[in-house]
Amino acid sequence: MATDDDLQISVVLSSGEEIQRREISLIAKFERTELDLYRTPGVHRTQKHIPGFFWMSQVNEMVWYESRLEMFILKQLDFSQAITAILPQPFCLHFKDEGKRRRHIPDFLVWLADGNRLLVNVKPRKYVSKPNNQRSFKACETLCESLGWSYTTLSEPDPIFLANLNWLAGYRRTPAHFTEYSIQLIEKATEQQTIENLLDGLGHASLVRPILFFLMWKRQLDFDTRSLLSNKSEVWLRA
Repeated sequence: MATDDDLQISVVLSSGEEIQRREISLIAKFERTELDLYRTPGVHRTQKHIPGFFWMSQVNEMVWYESRLEMFILKQLDFSQAITAILPQPFCLHFKDEGKRRRHIPDFLVWLADGNRLLVNVKPRKYVSKPNNQRSFKACETLCESLGWSYTTLSEPDPIFLANLNWLAGYRRTPAHFTEYSIQLIEKATEQQTIENLLDGLGHASLVRPILFFLMWKRQLDFDTRSLLSNKSEVWLRA
């Protein structure tokens, strides 16, 4: 298993300069604007994954992803974490394991609103337990423990949670008439009640419903993410 002394970092600065195989404390010194992707996701005719960009509403930025699964994870992070910045393919981690030199590029480095950083690896569930992947994940955990960061490996979201997430993500931009109706919705939601009851009597549903879903996306109004959203779903003001 890799230890702190076995770990080194390589990064690419926003200026294009490459810094190779330095002590791991180096990565903690940089803010998002000072770093560039260590590598850009490739695009070729025979590849199995579909890369692209996902608009992260919290940082108002298009973020690279390498696969549909990574896109879902970006959507999940945008919904569930308070984020100030995010960088895909943020650095190359060099480590030793069982006498061999290995390297790994994590999928996302996230700057959180509370000042912490979150390092994320994304891997389909069926591949998480593969020995090579486990070695890389353990090295990332060691890095994060040393730097005081948080670490997680994420796989396919629960299907119901993902369905709710996909629905609410369609309302992640501030809707029209937001100021006019948002205060009324929040006031009504101080008592837990169904979406149907919340919308009743506030105005035309085509105007108010997008504002309700936007407030749910922003987590100002909460709901049971394990149940599929419907007009009968109960919503309440988040503490």
